[in-house]
Amino acid sequence: MSAAIEIHDSPDAFAELESLHGWLLNRPDLRGVSLGKPERSPQEMGWLTDVLSVSVGNGGAVTALAGSLATWLVSRRSHIKIKVTGPDGRSTEVDVKQAKGNQATVEAMLREVLEEHEGGTT
Repeated sequence: MSAAIEIHDSPDAFAELESLHGWLLNRPDLRGVSLGKPERSPQEMGWLTDVLSVSVGNGGAVTALAGSLATWLVSRRSHIKIKVTGPDGRSTEVDVKQAKGNQATVEAMLREVLEEHEGGTT
């Protein structure tokens, strides 16, 4: 299962993405999660990317990832927003205010998007 995480509403989205990348790499509960930055197509300029690609293998890792993302958002000093797109293309955007206001709700929103839904189920 693969998900994409983007940073929005930040004066330095690349620095925030690097911060998030480091945060997730250092989380012991995400040992099975692989992180990468997608390759750019030949038509795209520059080497910087604005998307973090995350691969997780099971439901426990999805829960850990959702919790880690919400906790990382709470730790931000500036107002930023992340967009998380799950394996089936569904996405959600959450910001620092939402995470600080109700972290449990933000975690639930992220889990819903990150969980891979089988075809035909709703």
